[in-house]
Amino acid sequence: MPHITQNGLPCWEGMILDITERKSSEIEIRRAQQQLRELTTHIHEAREQERLHIAREVHDEIGSLLTAIRIDLSWLSKRLPVEDRLLTEKVRTIEKLVDKVISSANNLAHGLRPGVLDHFGFTTAIEVEAQEFSKRSGIVCTVIAPQEDIPLPTTLSVTLFRIFQEALNNILKHARAKNARVEIVKGSGYLELIISDDGVGISDKARNKPRSFGLRGIHERVTYLGGSVKIASSAKNGTQIAIHVPFEAEDSAPTIRQQAFFEGK
Repeated sequence: MPHITQNGLPCWEGMILDITERKSSEIEIRRAQQQLRELTTHIHEAREQERLHIAREVHDEIGSLLTAIRIDLSWLSKRLPVEDRLLTEKVRTIEKLVDKVISSANNLAHGLRPGVLDHFGFTTAIEVEAQEFSKRSGIVCTVIAPQEDIPLPTTLSVTLFRIFQEALNNILKHARAKNARVEIVKGSGYLELIISDDGVGISDKARNKPRSFGLRGIHERVTYLGGSVKIASSAKNGTQIAIHVPFEAEDSAPTIRQQAFFEGK
């Protein structure tokens, strides 16, 4: 504050606060948070690589051996004496068991890393996963996506696919929904993945509970990709999770449709 001294000269009085320590602490916290995000992403990537390795081993090695056993059993079955019913029935029983093991191996390989994601692209993988989800759960899952596939970097496509799986798992476990919908929107330099259901919604208590790792994991993964997550939920309208991620140099804002939803229009 300024004032005039007895000599008629101006004088300023004030207080100086040294915030160096506080700023240093804030910098350290931000650095630790960034390192934690990088570590989390590294763990996810390492786990995906391990899943891919195991899936290939199951499909290529174990699957091939089981198929060879199935062929040999079929060959043996055709050469057994017709009158030996006990032996024939035993071979048929073994064939059925081998078929079940082959089916289980295929399901395991698909769960670890869907081959359709690597061979046919992100959009097709989402459509196939939605169909499998509908068969398992009885919940109708509708996919709205561009007709042409969207070429995405591997890390981005795998991350979004795992987020989609996590969202479907949450719908199955908690939403008590009859219908679900996923919409893929490609913009200029960004992608939106919007997953919604007509269930009972997510309460604030459930969203903020300490061990709510599903939603927290989705936020962490999307944040590291430079994107954003918006969650709107109510008991009447169900839940919508809207994910906006850039995948080109050009940065883009969320679509008008997404903005209108979260503004309550």
